[in-house]
Amino acid sequence: MNEKSHPKSAITILECIIRDHGFLSLWRGLTPRMIEGIFSGGVLLSSKELIHSFLSDFVSPLVLQRVGVTIPNSAIGFVSGAGGGMAQALVMGPTSLIVTACVSANQQDGTSKSAFRVAQSI
Repeated sequence: MNEKSHPKSAITILECIIRDHGFLSLWRGLTPRMIEGIFSGGVLLSSKELIHSFLSDFVSPLVLQRVGVTIPNSAIGFVSGAGGGMAQALVMGPTSLIVTACVSANQQDGTSKSAFRVAQSI
């Protein structure tokens, strides 16, 4: 492949997209991505809060009672955030595949396909 055929910067890529597909193409696939974002944020925050409550209410007092050590809130927050991120990745992985397939399918033939139809075809 020739190096000159590849865009060299993000600005050049953005210009090519707008020139080839129009300005509004920057928001192509917005609806499935917004739905994905809603669920992704919900999974992350709810699982993080569940883990945080469990660690704060049950594990920390148990460790204090048995070992005599207090678990710092920053450690509980870090573990809770990491657990929430893992739950998000686990749950949202297949959803991201469906969103990408939706956007790709709609670009190929110019029609709008529902996520359910795309998921059935995967």
